[in-house]
Amino acid sequence: MGVKSWANVRALRAVLVLFEAVSGLKVNFNKSMLTWVNVAESWLAEAATVLGCTVGKVPFLYLGLPIG
Repeated sequence: MGVKSWANVRALRAVLVLFEAVSGLKVNFNKSMLTWVNVAESWLAEAATVLGCTVGKVPFLYLGLPIG
């Protein structure tokens, strides 16, 4: 993704929806977390709202292991 843009947020959403259609699995956006590096928290909060997920902080736990 690389660059902060609404086009990239829409592209991420489209990729996840396509993944659902192709795999038959369901992405649980309520359990998903959007993390950031060098992005304003207000912009990140808006992007998380559009995606239907929460804003995360680094470091975080993944499968019980610290990431970041």
